[in-house]
Amino acid sequence: MLRKSTQIRALLAGALACALGNSLTACAAPPPETAVGIGVVVGNRANSPAVVYDDVSPMLDAGMTKVAGQQVAALQVTFAESDGNPAVQPPITHDEPLELGDRDLEARRADTRRAFEQMFAQTTSQDAEAAPLDAIARTAEVLRAAPNIEIHVFDSGIGTAGLLPLTEGRLDEDPQAAAARLRDAGLLPGLEGVHIVWHGLGTVAGAQEKPDELALTKLRALWSTVLESAGATVSFEPARASDPPSDALPRVTAVHLPVYTPPIVEACQTSLDADTVSFRPDLPEFVNRPDAERAARAVADGLKGCSGCPTVTGTTASDGDEAWLLELSRQRAQAFAALLREAGVTCDIRTDGVGTHFAGFQPDHDEHGALIESVAAQNRRVLISMA
Repeated sequence: MLRKSTQIRALLAGALACALGNSLTACAAPPPETAVGIGVVVGNRANSPAVVYDDVSPMLDAGMTKVAGQQVAALQVTFAESDGNPAVQPPITHDEPLELGDRDLEARRADTRRAFEQMFAQTTSQDAEAAPLDAIARTAEVLRAAPNIEIHVFDSGIGTAGLLPLTEGRLDEDPQAAAARLRDAGLLPGLEGVHIVWHGLGTVAGAQEKPDELALTKLRALWSTVLESAGATVSFEPARASDPPSDALPRVTAVHLPVYTPPIVEACQTSLDADTVSFRPDLPEFVNRPDAERAARAVADGLKGCSGCPTVTGTTASDGDEAWLLELSRQRAQAFAALLREAGVTCDIRTDGVGTHFAGFQPDHDEHGALIESVAAQNRRVLISMA
């Protein structure tokens, strides 16, 4: 549903498309079995680089080429901005009836391209903050009549509002837990059959700090997991050359991002930050395997020339019975020891599991007995000591 503040420009977009008459239609969707839908989510907002029409026109031209080659009978296109309350433009439909001659077809294609460009020009942030997941969900809903839907997202992915805000340390949340939280609350969008192409994830401007390798990895894992859990397929395109955003755009809160903390290796001793090597709840699987592999390589490099061999000790949160927690912690130790061997540690690595019985354990249940997930995550880790 379009919000009141953008209804006027949405109606203008629809009127423009309908006014083109015989050139294209924006009033009636084509038969579902013949249509392909392309949605473009545009992050033209504060703290995100400006998106220009040349960024989005290639995929629209590709869609029109499919129509011209009779691969599909019709193309539906819509645009949405990813501000704090995203509005989706009424879709424009392009088709090419067989009875049209070459001159009429060229005129029809030119009219369609002009309509696309004018619709893009109307797609800019009107509300404060950023809600890219909401924009994706609403775009898919508008295009649902088309059996094949492709949504191109031009946005940093650092949302501050709506279904998936990344404020208050949310980027550190386990991606599977984030998807489950949305599903349990009935907020996970229905994106079955939708392919998402994300352009320039993590590309920022203005007051938003640039994500480092850790933050970018977490950002990609989060969006991949949430979108795939919603039924979509996802691919990522590299960052694009871009202009700074306009100074006149509504405010977007700058989000503090996690920073990769490498293991401290000094005098043949090492310490691993829980944010660097952490595990999924009830599993010996790393929350972020690339982070764990980097940590293992750093530990292996730091231990070169040292006498003795490291002992890897796994730990857990307190959500389970004692026997299970001890076994789970041993499995976590074995998982990280395997990474150390892959990183070049050739000595006989010892592994152990202590469950919750370690010096750094933090009480992870509240006064009502409920697990405090943010604290529990800090307890799911491995400790390294030297023999």
